Amino acid sequence: MIQQTVFPFKIETTKERLTAHGGLALMAEFNHGIGLRELTDRYLPTPGSNRGFNPSEIVDAVVLMLQGGGRSLEDLRELKNEEGLMKLIGRDEIAEPDTVGDWLRRMGDGKSGEVGLKGLDEVRNKINGRILKRDGRESYTLDADATEIIG
Repeated sequence: MIQQTVFPFKIETTKERLTAHGGLALMAEFNHGIGLRELTDRYLPTPGSNRGFNPSEIVDAVVLMLQGGGRSLEDLRELKNEEGLMKLIGRDEIAEPDTVGDWLRRMGDGKSGEVGLKGLDEVRNKINGRILKRDGRESYTLDADATEIIG
């Protein structure tokens, strides 16, 4: 028998939403599992208006963007435009990079953002505590001056 095609699969068109970032759905599930959204909504200040994004929506988007290899807030646009991924992770909307930048500046402001900085510290501490508790180890070594000498 003569093979009719080179590859052992067929190519078809579809109207389904597809995504090149399907692996990020697993990271979104991990973030949910460690309680990222729940903790950020608990410890970070809510928006001043009823139209603003909840802290969890902003932090979750930034973390997911970084997990996907994003390097600047503009990379949020790539996530925002991934309709297949957004549907897969149950997100209707992601904040614009300017909105996220404004929020981050408010959280990091030394005077007005004091609650935000303390809240981010608390979120980090709670997540680290949950991860360490699940690990089951009794002690850890922190090597603050790790140097690899090759020669």
